[in-house]
Amino acid sequence: MEAALAHLNLLDGREPSHAAVLLFGRDPQRFLLTSEVKCLHFHGTEVRKPIPSYQIYKGTVFELVDQALDFVMSKIARRVGTRALGPVAPVDYELPREAVAEAIVNAVAHRHYTSNASVQVMLFTDRLEVWTRQQLQRVLGLKDDEHFRKAYLQPALDAGLIEMTIPNKPRSSRQKYRLTAKGAKKGPKGT
Repeated sequence: MEAALAHLNLLDGREPSHAAVLLFGRDPQRFLLTSEVKCLHFHGTEVRKPIPSYQIYKGTVFELVDQALDFVMSKIARRVGTRALGPVAPVDYELPREAVAEAIVNAVAHRHYTSNASVQVMLFTDRLEVWTRQQLQRVLGLKDDEHFRKAYLQPALDAGLIEMTIPNKPRSSRQKYRLTAKGAKKGPKGT
């Protein structure tokens, strides 16, 4: 086993790395407490209580992705065709399964596992959100939390380009941000 993990570069010295635990460990959340995926489904366009459907998934990264993907796909609208062309009826989902899977895989794979924030998948009537502040900072190449807030987040909020998903609780650990219509019209890099 040790030789296989070494070949896959999944050892820290002689101990399994976080990646090894997440990929192959039994009950990885015993060692990495927040390596879970929280899935929430809202009947509307904003975060509101009570939450109609809320699940916390645990397991290996493979199990996390499969469970979160199944959660989303079971909640979105779908159209079932007829069996006119064969024994199996075709099913078309509101969102492409591959796109949903890619978003979830990226969030799980690129998450900073020393962070206390778990991956959250939030499904609304008009969108799917799989972002955290830490992921946005990483994509933008920003490391300092305070600088990010002062130089980017607050000016974008003040200009009405983005909005909080929980505006009455700005410091909530579940706080996320979404583009406003004004922000969507502005486009990338001020175009």
